[in-house]
Amino acid sequence: MYLNRLAAILRALLFRRPRLALCPIRSSTRVRSLLIVAVMLLATRGVNASVLVSGDVTPSDNPFTTAIESLPSAGNKVDPFATPTPPEQNQTLWEGINDATNNTNINTDVLVGITGTGILQISQVELRDMNLLIGDSGTVAGGQFPRFGDGTVYITGMGSLFNNDPYLLPPGLPANFRSKNQRIGSPAQRF
Repeated sequence: MYLNRLAAILRALLFRRPRLALCPIRSSTRVRSLLIVAVMLLATRGVNASVLVSGDVTPSDNPFTTAIESLPSAGNKVDPFATPTPPEQNQTLWEGINDATNNTNINTDVLVGITGTGILQISQVELRDMNLLIGDSGTVAGGQFPRFGDGTVYITGMGSLFNNDPYLLPPGLPANFRSKNQRIGSPAQRF
């Protein structure tokens, strides 16, 4: 008796046959429902992992040169195919800015809002560099009085970080893992 009832429930759930509607459905209702579903699907945002800068942030890219001097937009990461071998001791993407021309990395201070308003957003990526300075004062070209700036830094999302400690390595990396141009004992370069 219970088996017959279970079979009837499964048959009703899995093998439904279309039935005619008891009342007519207007086509405008169908179109409106389809439109609402399409808008909801298109309104969702994809997840973007990136480093975004706006305003007074140094280092920034010079549009008149072919080299990329700005912070890496995809963050810093491990390059398993780094050359020359061994790859764990020649990482150019691990910290700083990648200098692809010279096959090295450039370590620099990150300055946000020195003489104006600057915003740095680190979203779901890791950024490793020398020092992070948020808001300061400085003089602009031709000015004799200092200008005060304000900076804002957002670090959001799972796994996001700004790290200036060269000895702090994530688990799973070998003990001899390092950048090609290490931050240890080296001065910060400026662009």
